[in-house]
Amino acid sequence: ADAGEPEDIEAIVQAFYASEYEYEYEETHTFEKDGVTSGYVFEGQVSLEPYREHVKVHTFGDTASAYSEVTYEEEAGVISAKLVLTDGSVTTQTVQRKYPYGYEQDLVFSEQKEGVTDGTEVVIWHGECVADVGAAYGFEERLTTVVEQTYYVSKTDHTLIRLDTDLTELNRIMAAANAMSGGLSYEEAPDVAKTEEQQELVVMKIMKREQDR
Repeated sequence: ADAGEPEDIEAIVQAFYASEYEYEYEETHTFEKDGVTSGYVFEGQVSLEPYREHVKVHTFGDTASAYSEVTYEEEAGVISAKLVLTDGSVTTQTVQRKYPYGYEQDLVFSEQKEGVTDGTEVVIWHGECVADVGAAYGFEERLTTVVEQTYYVSKTDHTLIRLDTDLTELNRIMAAANAMSGGLSYEEAPDVAKTEEQQELVVMKIMKREQDR
């Protein structure tokens, strides 16, 4: 695939989800009322057969994390997460595998263009999907939003090297849904959600892919 058509970028993204790779995942929150920025940086490695993922957790700004390291391991179809807490203690829990946003979503790709990111020539795609938050919460009211993403594909080896996601609107809708779960009406909920309004941007950089090893 050469990332020239939507079906090409779809194949490249699916190949990424089925590959082994290392990544840096930065999640930045900016509160609109005061412009204060904080967030997380996750440094991880994913291996397969069986699935294993090791993640180091860093924070910046006034963000605090209860844990500093996580190891996910799959055995007999069950994934366990071993968390190293910031106080040095360790806890284990059963979890579902987490993928970057967009996985198994009905993505629509458009606006192909060329550019350079981190010194690599890339083809850049705009992707978007509709998130139906109301349905996820079991509400009759329609609470939907469009989540926008940017996919960066290397022109050299046609692999995904970066994925940007804007979760601002999704978080706003989810805050309204949480307010409705707490008893507020459909009309009241958006006003309450505004008091917690913040911009959330996620940048995931794929540092090393299976074929690079």
